[in-house]
Amino acid sequence: MSVSPPRQTAIVAQARTAMDTLISQRVRFYDRERDLPSLLPDIFWGPRLAEPTTGAVRIALLLALARERRLGARRHRGYSLSRHIALAVAYRAETDATPVTTNEKPACP
Repeated sequence: MSVSPPRQTAIVAQARTAMDTLISQRVRFYDRERDLPSLLPDIFWGPRLAEPTTGAVRIALLLALARERRLGARRHRGYSLSRHIALAVAYRAETDATPVTTNEKPACP
């Protein structure tokens, strides 16, 4: 079954709107101490010398989001929509909590 290009564009736009709404709603319930260790276990459970900085967390979240997007685009069996949403919520909450400095480029989740 084939979908016409205008219908495909409309479906993608509706899906993005729905995801943005869902992420915006869940940002209010984000708790860094509770959520980040399960999303980024290498940073929080691996060998470390000090507490990870906000910049390191943001970079790790971007890398994890990129990986999850690749898995989803390839329809890989390891893709998890709930993990993708949780990573997007964490990234948005982390970027909303700290202002972007002039030498950092803002990225879309």
